[in-house]
Amino acid sequence: MKPLTDFVSSRDEKALAKLGVSSVGELLRYFPRTYIHPGTVTEISRLEAGQTAIVYATIESVNTRPMRNRRGTITEVTLADEHAEITATFFNQKYLAEQLKPGTRMVLTGDIKVYRNSLQIQNPRWLGHEDYIDRGDIENPIPIYRSSKQFASDRLAKTIRTVLDALGPEDFTDPIPAEVLADHGLPDLRKALTMIHRPKNEADVKEAMERFRFEEAFALQAELYGRRQRAKAEQSVRLPGKVDGLLASFDESLPWPLTKSQRRAGTEISQDLDSDSPMNRLLHGDVGSGKTLVAMRAMLQACLLYTSPSPRDLS
Repeated sequence: MKPLTDFVSSRDEKALAKLGVSSVGELLRYFPRTYIHPGTVTEISRLEAGQTAIVYATIESVNTRPMRNRRGTITEVTLADEHAEITATFFNQKYLAEQLKPGTRMVLTGDIKVYRNSLQIQNPRWLGHEDYIDRGDIENPIPIYRSSKQFASDRLAKTIRTVLDALGPEDFTDPIPAEVLADHGLPDLRKALTMIHRPKNEADVKEAMERFRFEEAFALQAELYGRRQRAKAEQSVRLPGKVDGLLASFDESLPWPLTKSQRRAGTEISQDLDSDSPMNRLLHGDVGSGKTLVAMRAMLQACLLYTSPSPRDLS
C-alpha cells in the first residue's frame, strides 16, 4: 500500500504513531471501539425535555469557567440553528475551547434537560464538526474510535474515509482466498473495511465483524497447517515399541481394563510414534477421563521400549 505520509502530515503521522498506527494498513485496521446509532436530526425549537437528541447547529459562543463548589471546569457551548439556540455543557473538557470555534457547524448528541427554566443539552457527546462529518453521515451508524487530544475520533473517521476513497483494488491483498469467501458468504477485504468504517446500517457492522473474526481464525488455522506440513517434511526416529515390552507389562499391571476411548487414543498415538515424521497431536479429554494414563503409555513406548521388567518393578 501507499505510505501513510501520502495522506497525513508529518505532525499527524506522529500523533497517529501514539495510537499505534504507523502505516496505511494499520490505519485501515484501526477499528471503531463502538458506534453511535443513527437518529434523526432535531431542530432546536422542537427539542423536548427528557429526550436524547442529535443536534446539527452552528457554534455561537464557547465559555469555560471553574466550578463553584468543587474542582474542575465547565465549558458551555451555545448552539443555534435557523430557528433557536441551546446550550451544551461539558464538564472538565476545557480543551474544547481550543477546538470549538464560533461560526463552526458541529454535530452532537445528548440528553435534553431543563436547567434554570431553559432547555440544555447535558452529558453531550461531540460527534464532530463540519470539516470531518457530513449531515448525511448522521443517518448511518457513526464510528467512535479510541482517540487522543491530538487526533480526535471524527478526524480519524475522516482520515480513514479519505484513504479508503483514494486506494484502488490493487492496493488490497486479501489474506482469504476468493473461493473461501464465496463458500462462507463473506465480503472481500475492501468491502469489509468500508462496511466497518462507513456502515450504512447495523447489519453492515455485523457482517464486517463476522468476516474479520473468520479471518483471524483462518490465519490461525493456516499457520497451524503450515507448521504441520513443515513437521511432516522433517525426519524423526521411529519408535514402534515391542509387543512384549514395558508397555505390555504396564497394561497387565493395571487393576482395571482400558476404556474404548483410551485404547483408541493410545492406538493413534502409537501409530504416530511408529512414523518417520514428528508427531503433532493434542490429547483432549474431561477431568478423570484418563489423559495421564494415555500419556504414560505413550511415554513407555517412546522412552523404555527395549526393556521388559516384571510388573512389580513398576510399583
